[in-house]
Amino acid sequence: MDSDLDDIIHDSHPTTSVPVKSEASDDETPEIFIGKERVLKKLEQLTKGPGYEVDRKRPVWHDEDDDTSDDDEETNKTAYKRKKLDKNQRTRELHKLSGEPDWVKGPRDSDSSDDELAQTATKFVEKDSSRLQEGVLVIKRLKDLNRSTYTEKKISSVIFHPTSTVAICTGENGVANIYTVDGKKNEKLHSIAFENFDITCAGLVDGQELIVGGRTKNFFTYDLLSGKSKKILLPKNITKLKKFVISPCGKFIASVGRFGEIHLFSVKSKELIRTFKQEYFCSALAFTADSKSIFCHSISNEVTILDIAGGRISHKWSDDGCINGSTISVTENLVATGSKQGVVNIYDINDVRKTQYPQTKKAILNLTTAITATVFNPSSEILAMCSVDVAEAARMIHFPSLTAFNNFPGQISRFGHPRVMAFSPMGGFFAVGNRNKTVALYRLKHYNNY
Repeated sequence: MDSDLDDIIHDSHPTTSVPVKSEASDDETPEIFIGKERVLKKLEQLTKGPGYEVDRKRPVWHDEDDDTSDDDEETNKTAYKRKKLDKNQRTRELHKLSGEPDWVKGPRDSDSSDDELAQTATKFVEKDSSRLQEGVLVIKRLKDLNRSTYTEKKISSVIFHPTSTVAICTGENGVANIYTVDGKKNEKLHSIAFENFDITCAGLVDGQELIVGGRTKNFFTYDLLSGKSKKILLPKNITKLKKFVISPCGKFIASVGRFGEIHLFSVKSKELIRTFKQEYFCSALAFTADSKSIFCHSISNEVTILDIAGGRISHKWSDDGCINGSTISVTENLVATGSKQGVVNIYDINDVRKTQYPQTKKAILNLTTAITATVFNPSSEILAMCSVDVAEAARMIHFPSLTAFNNFPGQISRFGHPRVMAFSPMGGFFAVGNRNKTVALYRLKHYNNY
């Protein structure tokens, strides 16, 4: 497939190097992370050197709330023993008055089947404890991710680095800042300003190349290692790169065009590979996990599946009950669609590929205004969704129960009008960027790693 697509790419659109204002937090050097070795040990070593294989099993934060001193632990043990003795004494006194019930006595003859049942139950409990439970989400609000600057103004994207504990926040004022992710200081590592350019969308390729798009006939790339930026001119028939996504394989960029067009670019050459055309204007798009297809929602209820290798539309299906589509998110097994009517539908990905009118697994009605963003966490156990029209209008849905966590966002967790959301690579952190200047940061304690 790659060889076929590369044959289509031609050197027909100029690539121009342009100066971009870049502010380093410590030393003035092209390698922007020097001076922050304690956090990253230099990004170049993580992405090119022998340290690329990051130990993701190691927790990347320490929570003082989880700490207990030896004295506290001893006190807790003593209190527990005293409570247990009191409870046993009360139980014996109760049995003297009313007699011991049969369910307490149990069978006198215990056979091997009972032992097997107990072992099976124990294994089930141990296995189930590793799964995320429904109902209440163990979550903690941390310091705002961009608290050291708040210079992004209207937040347009939040991107967690795939291997390093840093995140990139962009704003529509043309500013992109890189922060450490520790939940305490969240220090700024680097700042990039793109003059006269409103950043409406951004993506990161292989942890090294930042791509930012906007409302003009060009977009920018920024190399995190060299600190160099390039201005890429778009083909004549493409007016802007306002909304785009990067494929999981890191080879393609899919962008929303005019009049139902979807443009496919090569990440390597930044050249246009081909343009797809659907009937209605594309409102949202998402790559499948294998990067072989693109799911495109529209301003109607129609969803189109694009076959990248074949260069054609492979299937169309209708989003049940939807009038105007607004978002779409895809995992290996699930598809989540959002609409301007505030409804989020969940589908089995195999069902939507087979029929034009698939049945939903569930229609989620927790929000009542237009859905702005939907995103799955890395393990596909959580779907986060939000609406920018109302303050604190965000919810998290548990899978496979398809129920909302009743303690998020909660009464004390204020983040304004949510616009963009992102999970860290292993699900340990969650960020919500609002329409003003704040990126709220959360720790999900079920996931021990970054």
